[in-house]
Amino acid sequence: MIDSKTIAVTGASGQVGSAVLNQDSAVQSLSSRFDDDMDAVLAELHQISPKRLINAAAYTQVDRAEAEHQTAFQINGDALLALSNWCGANNSELIHFSTDYVFNGQAKTAYLEHDAPDPINVYGRSKLAGEQAIGQHHCRGLIIRTSWVLGSRGRNFVTTILRAGLNRSRLQVVDDQWGRPTSAELLALVARTVDIPTEQTAQLMHLSDAGEPTTWFEIARYALSRARDYGYTGIGASCVDPIKSSGYPTAARRPLNSLLDCSRFDRSVGLIRRPWQETVDRVVEQDVNNW
Repeated sequence: MIDSKTIAVTGASGQVGSAVLNQDSAVQSLSSRFDDDMDAVLAELHQISPKRLINAAAYTQVDRAEAEHQTAFQINGDALLALSNWCGANNSELIHFSTDYVFNGQAKTAYLEHDAPDPINVYGRSKLAGEQAIGQHHCRGLIIRTSWVLGSRGRNFVTTILRAGLNRSRLQVVDDQWGRPTSAELLALVARTVDIPTEQTAQLMHLSDAGEPTTWFEIARYALSRARDYGYTGIGASCVDPIKSSGYPTAARRPLNSLLDCSRFDRSVGLIRRPWQETVDRVVEQDVNNW
């Protein structure tokens, strides 16, 4: 396994980046931001000279991306040209996180790595641009496409639902978008420990939690139900109503099918994907106990 002192991470304040540092404090974090000055980012990389770079930095505001097109592509796309070029030139491995949103969500089954991308919003197009940027360089590494990330730090769907439930008597949550959440802790563990093939090209792999496919509505109901066990004082699961995506208009369209086929991960990586309910349990417990 690679020495943690030779690993660097971007986006250390986010869900995955903070999970990386929580798991191993010896990992070095970059402070420069992609939307400020990439020269400063590259200067930090030269100073640290990591053998593995975990890129957990991303523009993730899906709806705002429709208006902030340039910023989304700068962070999710253009920055990866510079990072992958640096990693290729300095014999450093690159671990990068992409998204289920590179697909249009119209498939009838879970998406495989070789299925053709067709993003339906700016965020998805910017993340696909990042994947393509990595592919332009001879850079050893791994692109991990993931979905519905939930971590113990930072804002996510579960923490948003719990806070909304404190202030409202009923909630409406979309029930026709299907997928599986992904543990930020699992993503961090994989990024730190996975063995990278020797060929000079980045591999592509899908990764989400295990368990039956679910919807945002079902996750909300489950989270509120579990929160009661930790003294939550907001509404209960019975106060959540299902709604179609068409009845909940947003600036950005969302894919209706976000299911990722993780067979390649299961075959090649010796880590167990736990059921998504366990991830929600951890987020709920952490969030409620922090109030």
